[in-house]
Amino acid sequence: MGNFYVNVTLLDVGIDDVRRAAPRPSFVGAVGTDAVVYAAADDAGAPIVGAELTRALGCTGISVGVHDDDLLFWEVHRTGESVASGAVPDPAVVFGLGEDEIARPEGDAAADLVAALGRGDVEVLRAVLDADHTFATDRHVAFVDALQLPQAAVGWGYRYVEVDWPRDDPELPPIEHLA
Repeated sequence: MGNFYVNVTLLDVGIDDVRRAAPRPSFVGAVGTDAVVYAAADDAGAPIVGAELTRALGCTGISVGVHDDDLLFWEVHRTGESVASGAVPDPAVVFGLGEDEIARPEGDAAADLVAALGRGDVEVLRAVLDADHTFATDRHVAFVDALQLPQAAVGWGYRYVEVDWPRDDPELPPIEHLA
């Protein structure tokens, strides 16, 4: 079994506001003007807290998850409303579903993501989404680079942070546990 995690990156927010709004229990960390929230509620595998956090904070956020290191999925919310979502590779293929069993977003996923977040490089992101990655976590590394998001989101969900966060690693932000 591979990595299985979800977290949300909130763009251009103050960490004090994030602390007040974040669900309990969760971990939060500031990276520049962004914050990453690793919420226990998201550990069930679906991005749950992103919509509410962006509504409460009046911001844009992207929830990203990895399912068994096979599938990278995302959902962007702006003030509580979903504005972009997707998954790579095709979830119908990963889960063996029929064409009529899954709803797929229409349009250009890379262009939609860059427009929704207001940052990133469409062509680089398009290459990341089209590339053949053995592990979804590897794709996540390239995904956050293309979108100029914090690397602290890659590989971490609530239960992983709780057990294994390398608190003395200068490459990762200090985090706070909100119980």
